Amino acid sequence: MQRYRLAVFAALAALPLGARAATTESQFQIPTAADLAALCGAQPDDRLYTAAQNFCEGFALGVYNVLAKEEAAGGLKTFCLPDPAPTRDQLKSEFVAFIGQSPKAAGGPPEDSILQFLQTQYPCGGKK
Repeated sequence: MQRYRLAVFAALAALPLGARAATTESQFQIPTAADLAALCGAQPDDRLYTAAQNFCEGFALGVYNVLAKEEAAGGLKTFCLPDPAPTRDQLKSEFVAFIGQSPKAAGGPPEDSILQFLQTQYPCGGKK
């Protein structure tokens, strides 16, 4: 399980969003999933790159841990990562792309959007 936890959210920061503004300190308050995606998609030339990547991965891993424990306690399975799990970079890339393509998810709370991303990208018992 730990391999999945690390893989899921460390990967949330890799995909570039195309042309975008530099990361700002206000995005670290992450009022929306779009702000989290901006941190996760920060590029190495951004002055806040390291902080953005660390924040993205820490926040996402925390959310994943809570979701996994909730599902286990409730006997639910609303998302299923494949084995082998995607890499951290793949997951970050997929999350950033998902937020870029889903205005509703982008404007929502980041923790809700992480769950929506996992359920959409990695549904149980079926293909995405």
